Amino acid sequence: MSKEKVLPWFLQKILIPGNEIMDKPGYIVTKVTNAKMTIYLREVCIFENILTNTENNLLKKYGKKGHLALYKAGKIFGYNYSELSSFEHYSPIKQKDFEQFFKMFMNYLQALWFSDYKYQINYEKKMLTLEFQKHLVCSKNGLGYILTEGCYAGFWSYLMNDRKIEGKQIKCQGASDKKCEVLFGPNKLIGVNNVPIETDKVTITRDYNAINAIKATKYVQLSFIDILKNKLFDYNNGVAQYDNKRIFVIGTNFIYHLEQEIKKIDPQNSILFDVCFNIGKECTKSNDELFILEFFSFCGWGELTIIKDEKGKWIVLNEMYPWFKTNFEHKFVIYRGLLSGMMSRC
Repeated sequence: MSKEKVLPWFLQKILIPGNEIMDKPGYIVTKVTNAKMTIYLREVCIFENILTNTENNLLKKYGKKGHLALYKAGKIFGYNYSELSSFEHYSPIKQKDFEQFFKMFMNYLQALWFSDYKYQINYEKKMLTLEFQKHLVCSKNGLGYILTEGCYAGFWSYLMNDRKIEGKQIKCQGASDKKCEVLFGPNKLIGVNNVPIETDKVTITRDYNAINAIKATKYVQLSFIDILKNKLFDYNNGVAQYDNKRIFVIGTNFIYHLEQEIKKIDPQNSILFDVCFNIGKECTKSNDELFILEFFSFCGWGELTIIKDEKGKWIVLNEMYPWFKTNFEHKFVIYRGLLSGMMSRC
């Protein structure tokens, strides 16, 4: 898709039909309809630097273990998101339908993940080659283990119904190449080890839609689409920035998978928390509590209520936080880190 048509396409094909709900304060939602029900999958907007800095710091401290944890988190998310979204597995008798879906899905990601792309598919060998311009994270740090390798490996693994499919980055703009190029296919064909994944942790339970039903906010009025339309985001060819920091939208199950995999090598998740704390502190220039409320609202995290108790301690309530059953074992590292960094200015 030509760069100039990315945002109009997104508005016409995704927002107007209501497939993506971005005009409700506190919520960013993808509507998924399958044979059984309609599901409203919660999403959030986060800073690219969370992933860029986490990859850099985790690799520096843990080396190959860090690489594997990041890649695995991305792969689990890609596979799990495809499952939650009821994507269909590839079938030779429906190849034309599959190609239409795949192109639409890549165009959808192009709105906020990269500025341009090309792809090539070998169905017989289950091989996919992706080329990107200005893809999130990897074009900045030359790594891209979470999204560019792992996430698409998970997507392609699910679509081809083959869990032995992996990803391998060949070229990267962040490493001074002219483009990012990534190869996906059965691990033996691309020369990498198979990374087994568990994907049944995050599921849609009976309570999911009821708890995540869109509710009217009491104090904040700004939605993601308000920020976009009012040009408070700087948007150009698939690259969205807020306060000179690149942002993107991703399914909330990603937050859980990333925190869980990093915790296996960094039990306190201190690296991820510190990265988020510093970014939260940087993007809050003064003791502006209203900004914090609005920021979390238009980024899809729900509506916050901030109060100070009699001892002078801040208490933050959120009755609209994106909910999965896994929240019972979730430590909210990214959310707490960003919020703590912002509140440190108050």
